[in-house]
Amino acid sequence: MKKIIDIAVNDLRVTFSDNSIWVNLVGIPVAFIVILGIFTAGDASEPSQIIIDAIDQDNSAISTQFLQELRAINAALVICPMDNNEDDRCGLGDEPLTVERSVTRVEEEQNLSASIEIPAGFADAVFSGEAFEIVFRSSADPTQPDPLRQTVEAALQRVGGASVASRVAVTAYDGEDEGGFQQTVYDNAAERWENPPSVVNFTTADSEASEGGASSGFNQSTPGMGSMYVMFTVLAGAVVLLKERREWTLQRLATMPISRSQIMGGKILARFLMGMIQFVVAFITGALLGANLGDDLLALLLVMVSFTLCVTALALLLANFVEREEQASSITTFVVLVAAPIGGAWWPLEVVPDFMQTLAFLSPIGWAMDAFNELMFYGGSLVDVMPSIAVLTAASIIFFGIGVSRFEYTD
Repeated sequence: MKKIIDIAVNDLRVTFSDNSIWVNLVGIPVAFIVILGIFTAGDASEPSQIIIDAIDQDNSAISTQFLQELRAINAALVICPMDNNEDDRCGLGDEPLTVERSVTRVEEEQNLSASIEIPAGFADAVFSGEAFEIVFRSSADPTQPDPLRQTVEAALQRVGGASVASRVAVTAYDGEDEGGFQQTVYDNAAERWENPPSVVNFTTADSEASEGGASSGFNQSTPGMGSMYVMFTVLAGAVVLLKERREWTLQRLATMPISRSQIMGGKILARFLMGMIQFVVAFITGALLGANLGDDLLALLLVMVSFTLCVTALALLLANFVEREEQASSITTFVVLVAAPIGGAWWPLEVVPDFMQTLAFLSPIGWAMDAFNELMFYGGSLVDVMPSIAVLTAASIIFFGIGVSRFEYTD
């Protein structure tokens, strides 16, 4: 083991003797973490908002109460035009909101999630128990659960439940002003409805991660750029191996009282340590910028280790399929620049189509980013990221097995 460590330490000493290494190891990654973090930051000073159109053709106290129930169930809703402000957050401009315009807004998804059309006679139907129809339009897949539709249904159940209570009370009432009594019972029933059906609220998953918009941006850029530059740093080991073989450094080492497994172990350890140093630089930078590193630092470390080990094994594997340093340099650059965006290092995978989210897991970065997001955005633990760690470790074993068995010490 001592010989393996000696070889690794010597490789690190040679690497760090070149002062330009600090540009690639620290300068460029830190700059990209800062820039990407700023550009991917959301404004977390305000809660997430979901804009929906509401065309109230009834204009009654009951229809207004129904819309207020929507907001009470899901505080993230911005109901237009009722909640529009001087900054025109509904995007209505000077034109009135008509049914036709709302349909167009939903179809074109102009910063709009859905629309609701309350028909005339809504209040009368509620009080009389007659059937009525609320028109709900959404661009969401109708075969999938829709949180907005669930919110509308929950609000209707509140209104309907209060309506039933008021009609039952009226049948037993023997006094004057029956209409006023029914309205009073309805209002009391609606007020006492404290346990609405379960709905999905649009809220930020991790409060610590969203204390500031920049923080959430750095939660993406820190592991993303860290993983990408770990790949750049570690895969450069393939170039180093080919160069040392061309310059007969490996052959001279092989003539010394050192086994080939020790030589390879030292080379692999050196690249692995370089990758871990790159990760440490990235995550220290992220922490200083306010990124949330999650609640399980051990899990975070194990994800870094398994990813770096996988990339180190990949570097050894690639060294078997190229003959010159120039080829290795081009191929490794191509691999990184494909794996990084596909795997979610440049942007959150939530913003790409479903098929791209599936392709992400063909990249080691996809598995690493899935684990980092679980820890940093959702407060996950080691149990939650074990599948990613297991996949990366299994890939490492396969890559190392093929790479070590095929590697030639001479041209």
